[in-house]
Amino acid sequence: MTPEQQTAFAAAYRELFDAEMIDANRPEAHLNLGLMAKKLRHPSEAENHYQTALRLDPNFTPALVNLADLDRKALIYRSKMLYLKLPYRSFLSFGWN
Repeated sequence: MTPEQQTAFAAAYRELFDAEMIDANRPEAHLNLGLMAKKLRHPSEAENHYQTALRLDPNFTPALVNLADLDRKALIYRSKMLYLKLPYRSFLSFGWN
């Protein structure tokens, strides 16, 4: 993005955030903010918003589903990192050759 686009995006994000925080006591507001954070690749921020939504309404399924999806993606990422760190001979001992 150009600097002008970055500035416009930052202003639009701030406006969205402020608008959602008007109804901060509703789980839908935190779901929307979590979805935006996820899209911006800020998983810990997304997780915080989903957890806040669930504190407001423990039965709010959309937040639960998105939180589970974050956990699934984190598990896949950790598995890949483990795979990359293991030396080749470790796989031979498991019969993965």
